[in-house]
Amino acid sequence: MDSLISLVISLLVLFFLVLRKVDIAYSLTISTFLFGVLVFSIRDLISNTYNGILSFSTLKLLSAFILAFYFAALLRNVGVMDKIVKGISSINKKFAAIFLPSVVGLIPMPGGALVSAVMLRDLYLNDLKIGEEKATFINFWFRHIWITVWPLYQSLIVASILLNVKVWQVISCTYPISLATILGGLLVVLPIVRNPDEKMSQEGVKNLKAIIEGFWPFLIVIILVLGLRLDIVYSLIIIVLLTSLVYRPDKSKIKDSLKFAFNPKILLIIVMVMIYKEYVMNSGVNAKLYNLTISLGLPIYLILFLVPFIIGLATSGEFVVVAMTFPVLINILAPGGSVDPFPVFIAYLGGVLSVLITPIHLCLALTLKYFNAKTSTTYKYILLSMLFSLILGLPLGFVLLK
Repeated sequence: MDSLISLVISLLVLFFLVLRKVDIAYSLTISTFLFGVLVFSIRDLISNTYNGILSFSTLKLLSAFILAFYFAALLRNVGVMDKIVKGISSINKKFAAIFLPSVVGLIPMPGGALVSAVMLRDLYLNDLKIGEEKATFINFWFRHIWITVWPLYQSLIVASILLNVKVWQVISCTYPISLATILGGLLVVLPIVRNPDEKMSQEGVKNLKAIIEGFWPFLIVIILVLGLRLDIVYSLIIIVLLTSLVYRPDKSKIKDSLKFAFNPKILLIIVMVMIYKEYVMNSGVNAKLYNLTISLGLPIYLILFLVPFIIGLATSGEFVVVAMTFPVLINILAPGGSVDPFPVFIAYLGGVLSVLITPIHLCLALTLKYFNAKTSTTYKYILLSMLFSLILGLPLGFVLLK
């Protein structure tokens, strides 16, 4: 069957399964193999599947994911995150309301917004008295502002593998999105969180030292990945070893962290992502899609934005969006094998904004339920922030990357 038609069929199946609430890992597995079966002969299907599973890129991606998840779980299990959260809360409640979800966001994990929601419930509802819907919005939105700049986020790691560049090079294309989402969120949230300025308490001064000490692992990551531009896998090995030496976790904490790192569904998604990439690259569908858009006269940047946006609405995971769309759009993102920053920015912008507004986003669903918030009211704040982020993001990206 024609590869372009097969791609459309596989994506429609993916949308259907996700909307039927089939787990994304299983949905992606079914749609990936469906695409392969429709396009390849049995021999080519086996060959491409084998290469997708055992390629160097797949092994590197698996290593990076496992290390990143282990590091995240380890910091949580040894209490580093709790110290930072409590310390910042004691200094200034308004600042804590906005900043603390973003601190928890430095630890990428499925449904992670629920972690900050539990920590901040009393602050939002009792101290600041802002109501369930506003609390849900603030916690959810600022939990995700680092998606395009923090090296531990899976989408950046996936993008670096697919584009054959280092993580810092992907960040150099996507950082305006983070600026836009921060500004877009602040424009909505600042009128919401208004209470008299607080003086720093004696406890807050004492906790300031604990906060600074707690942030050192994150600073090391920034230095290794963005400063020294070390490969993400080597950077993670170093920071995991340093963190283990400093905090000396006991066996139970190590066991819990390893269990989190080797989540079978996450690993299945990664393998499926790389098999899908192999199928797409060897089917020629990316070239067909590119040629189709040219022949129809469709604006390239509109295609770059809409394809990830649509996939993001259906799948709700930014790294799945990157994995599903970048191989298809590779001729536009990296013409001649050299990455073009602005197209990467546009594609990422479409994917990230859709992930932030899709109702099947796990973080949003869990937070709405935890705060018992009205979905329609909460969405007013989310959609307004998304609109501001889009309006601000496009000129920011053009000025900074063109």
